[in-house]
Amino acid sequence: MKKSEIIKAFNEFVSRNFFGYSAHTLYQELCHSYPAEVASQWVYVNIWHTFIDNDTPEDIDIARRVACIIIGDPNFEIRALDARDYIDYCMATHEYERLAVLANDALDLYLKGVISLHEFKLIIAANKN
Repeated sequence: MKKSEIIKAFNEFVSRNFFGYSAHTLYQELCHSYPAEVASQWVYVNIWHTFIDNDTPEDIDIARRVACIIIGDPNFEIRALDARDYIDYCMATHEYERLAVLANDALDLYLKGVISLHEFKLIIAANKN
C-alpha cells in the first residue's frame, strides 16, 4: 500500500471512530488543552496502534479517553469503562441476560464507539427476554 493510501485509510479510521475528525484535526483539537507532544503521542502512536491492529490495553484506554475529551463529557469515560468491564464480565461468564441492565445506555455507547454492533444487538436481545 502506498503512503498516500495508508494516510487516507488512517484518516478514514479516525473519522469513523472520532466523530468525523481527520487525524490532523483530532490532533489540533487535543492541542487546545494538552501539550503538542501528548496530543501527537495519542493520535500518531496510540490510535495508530489501534489502526494497524497492534494495540495494547493502554492504547485502547487512551483512544477511549480521547473520545471522551472530544465529546466533552467527562462522566462518559467512567460510564464507558464501567460498561466495557460489565460486558466483558457477562461475556466471560456467559451470563448474557445480565446485559439487559445496559439497555438504556446501549445506543449511546454504540454511537460513541464504546461497544460494537454485535454487543449492541446482544444487549437489546437480552432486554427483550
